[in-house]
This record gives sequence, C-alpha cells and structure tokens, in this order.
Amino acid sequence: MKSYLNGKWKIKNSDSKTIYHYWFEKGQGNLTEMERTENENEYLIIDDHPFVDIIKYDEGFKLKFTSLYNNWTSELKYLNSNRMILATGNKEVEYIKDPE
Repeated sequence: MKSYLNGKWKIKNSDSKTIYHYWFEKGQGNLTEMERTENENEYLIIDDHPFVDIIKYDEGFKLKFTSLYNNWTSELKYLNSNRMILATGNKEVEYIKDPE
C-alpha cells in the first residue's frame, strides 16, 4: 500500500496547481501540500505537512492525518498505482498520480 500511495497526487479534472506529495521515511507517512511554480519543474510548499497513518479495519483502510493544528481521518475507497479515491465526511475526492 505504501508503494502505491508514495508520490505526488493531484485532484482529477481540477484546474488547481496544488499537488499532494505522500512520502514515507523510517516507516512514518508524511503529506506535503505544494504548488507547481511557473517553472513547472519546481514546487513551492504551501502547508506544513501532517503525518499520515494507514489504519486497517474490517471494511478496508483509512488514512489518519495528524498535523500541528488539526486531525482528521479519510476512508481510502480506492487505490492503485495511478488513481486514488478518498472519502472525508460525505465528500469523495478522486486523485490521479502526477507523472512528474
């Protein structure tokens, strides 16, 4: 699961420049929210990164995000090497992997 989640993701069919970079270091999941610069090859970090924990439960997996100011959990509805669907509350968001 970590190998699929690892990488840069963007919201499907969105004009937003925001990229969500999931990465793992010493077993700990991290998420960095950033934007692609005008250069297109560089990124500007726009938010401190929360830690990400993968939680297995009877019906699948959840991602628990823990930041300095906020905590939330999203259900991982679907994940493969280039597509992810996260549900937070009543809202589902589909992401596609950024080819970098």
